[in-house]
Amino acid sequence: MWQLPLHTGATPWTRLTTILIPSFAPRKLFHVGTDVSTEEALTNASEILSSALQTAYQSAENPDSSQSPVIMGLAQLIENAQTLVDAVLERDFPTDTPGEK
Repeated sequence: MWQLPLHTGATPWTRLTTILIPSFAPRKLFHVGTDVSTEEALTNASEILSSALQTAYQSAENPDSSQSPVIMGLAQLIENAQTLVDAVLERDFPTDTPGEK
């Protein structure tokens, strides 16, 4: 559904942007079930980030790509996010390492 100006004092710019920008309610395409624990959600997020990082590295290795620096920048952001997720997992849900107590 497209929005139309609701007031008569609209300037040409507000009239144009109001008419050209569609109005719609955002839909959720992805839902995390209420039965998913924090640990499970963070573990899954870490696995997704790991896959995204591998994809970024493989894409950056393409010798024909002029986007390699951009892709490497994205890889760094993914690594940062993965480090945050992994740190929270280790802090809040430590894994038992043999020999440690």
